[in-house]
Amino acid sequence: FSFENIGSELVNADLFNDINEIQIPVYILHGKHDYNTPYQESKKFFDQLEASEKEFFTFENSAHSPIVEEVEKFNKIILEKVDKIERNNNLIK
Repeated sequence: FSFENIGSELVNADLFNDINEIQIPVYILHGKHDYNTPYQESKKFFDQLEASEKEFFTFENSAHSPIVEEVEKFNKIILEKVDKIERNNNLIK
């Protein structure tokens, strides 16, 4: 469904030139064995990206779906990030 509706935009997108900076935190969770979105390209994009905060998480035993392939590690990272956001929001109030 997704590819039928936005496939041409995905194929023609050049994130390296289209997106240089993002004003919100960026967290990339990436499987080392991902062939849909090659690891080296994701890392290269991450390295050139400017963001208020950014982190790149590598899943050594995953491909395109670390949420399924390394559930515990994935959940731990998400919970840590959510907890950090909640703590920061409580400080702001």
